[in-house]
Amino acid sequence: MQTNKVIGLSGSSGAAFGEHLHLAIKPNNPDLNNGYLGFIDPAPYLSLPSQKEETPPVETQPVEKQKPPEQPKPEETPQPSAEEVPPIKYEPEKPVEQPQQTEQPQTPQPSVEEIQKQVDEKLKAEIKARRLKANQTRQTKREENLMRIEKLVQEKKEINNDDVCDLLHVSQSTATNYLQTLVNRGTIKFEGKGKATVYHY
Repeated sequence: MQTNKVIGLSGSSGAAFGEHLHLAIKPNNPDLNNGYLGFIDPAPYLSLPSQKEETPPVETQPVEKQKPPEQPKPEETPQPSAEEVPPIKYEPEKPVEQPQQTEQPQTPQPSVEEIQKQVDEKLKAEIKARRLKANQTRQTKREENLMRIEKLVQEKKEINNDDVCDLLHVSQSTATNYLQTLVNRGTIKFEGKGKATVYHY
């Protein structure tokens, strides 16, 4: 580096309070624990001979065979003046565009009439299911009563309407209905008419 050559330009970029220039030297074997990441004060190496005589030398810690790094000599080109250097422009970062969320199509809400229709259909289905279950229960109970009547005929060999009323605790018409069902199936036979009717195998 020759005397009176431009080595840098002052400025106020970044978090600065005014125009200034930072300059430091980093030896080949720097002391990284010196508080400046190994950089040292360049004043002893850059001051003019007249300044060296007038200014006392800066106390620095002895460094074994430290020499300023040799910089390759660039081709001599005219350095631009401070007025010719364009100012550094910082463009603000553009915000990252978030992908637009596609709106989900809203499903149409059912009307009051449709809701009432759905409720009625569910109610009808529930009533039908309960009716079937009740019919099955009654049919099961009826078959059990018919088996009890057959057993009674086997024991007594001959029965009448009153015997069935006493056995099942039912009315005369219900007892007649049970006995007629067994006759229709061919399980038992009957003789006589009216109150004198008897049933047997």
